[in-house]
Amino acid sequence: MAVMTRNRRRKMTEATSESINTVLPVELVIEILSLIELTNPLELRCVCKWWNLLMVDPQFVESYLHRSFSDIIGLTLTAMEHIESFESRNVYVPAIFQEDGDDDDEDEEEATELLMNKADQLDRFLVILDSMKRNLNTMKVDMVALKKRVKCFESFLKIYLKSVAESSSSSV
Repeated sequence: MAVMTRNRRRKMTEATSESINTVLPVELVIEILSLIELTNPLELRCVCKWWNLLMVDPQFVESYLHRSFSDIIGLTLTAMEHIESFESRNVYVPAIFQEDGDDDDEDEEEATELLMNKADQLDRFLVILDSMKRNLNTMKVDMVALKKRVKCFESFLKIYLKSVAESSSSSV
């Protein structure tokens, strides 16, 4: 467990004295905030000075990083499952334009049946194409969610590293 520096503790105390959130212990507030389903934890920094400091608290960061890694791994696995499912399908492409023999010898009834078969094959092919389109859209949604989560994670890390650098330079 990370130890809070004196400077950070002093800032936390100052922010707490101005906040109405002084009823709950800092550790409990951090635990509650780390359980909130966040797309961007940096939005919480805008609530008040105290929450701004909490977002870079080592305990919150550790909890958030652990959850973010779990979320990113989960999103990646889901996307990979959809991709593997899509790739493993044997797509049947009907030979709708293939010639089936000598057309001169066929009577009108056989020609109608042949056209009906080709129309049926085309309908099945369109169903397959529709299914492929839905799968591709699902994969796209998976990848967009993963990209957003990674981008949020990256911005959170940048801000945290900046705050750590600032606190280490101010303590020197």
